[in-house]
Amino acid sequence: MEYAFSLHQTQDIKIFSDYALDPFKAQDNRVSLGLNSDWHILKSSSIKANYEFQSFNRFGESYQNQVFVLGYGFKSKLILNIVAEKSNDSFLVTSGTKVWTGANVRYQLNKKHSLQLFVGERRGGPACNAGVCYEVLDFKGVELRLTSRL
Repeated sequence: MEYAFSLHQTQDIKIFSDYALDPFKAQDNRVSLGLNSDWHILKSSSIKANYEFQSFNRFGESYQNQVFVLGYGFKSKLILNIVAEKSNDSFLVTSGTKVWTGANVRYQLNKKHSLQLFVGERRGGPACNAGVCYEVLDFKGVELRLTSRL
């Protein structure tokens, strides 16, 4: 379920929730909630804040995942993000709770090429974009990525 609305033509907000059972990941009673907000500032800038929370049961134990993203965009050419993820999922951490933090800067060089710098720690696992899913490996350090589209 999702509800999106605008406030004063300067702020777009989306609230969503989801309930599921995922036998492939042994997740029972999975509840996901989130809030995405986009504030348009000046003529060509925006500030984004996203928070997502997920809770589920696996083999009688309760687990939670959280993601927080704070970002700034300028004319879709320059995007800066700070990302924090937190989880106590036994499939991801050996004991207790783990927090991953990172920051990235992406610059759109032209219509076909972008350059992205990531610094920090990234949680591995499946990631999907526009219906295409791929495996992301755990990473800690500095990464510079050039993306070209033909």
